[in-house]
Amino acid sequence: VDRSASTKSSLDSKLREWEKLLNSTKGRNDRLQFVDFADVAVIRGEGDVNYFDTPRDETRIPLAVRTALSKRDMQRDSRLLIFTDGY
Repeated sequence: VDRSASTKSSLDSKLREWEKLLNSTKGRNDRLQFVDFADVAVIRGEGDVNYFDTPRDETRIPLAVRTALSKRDMQRDSRLLIFTDGY
């Protein structure tokens, strides 16, 4: 989930609904893991949420992808879904 400054007005208001939809449609054995990113990438629940209290001028999608891929289970298929405004 892109948490950069440019997404504040476009993503924040819809994010809770999207996460609820993803959780409600996942299979019994599926696992959802959220990576919040801007200047840094933090796996939700494993990092300090204070990272996003500072200015968030950058959107480092490659860093977020590498962070997500580093936590995947190599024995299972994985998919990435990126919520961003494209800037």
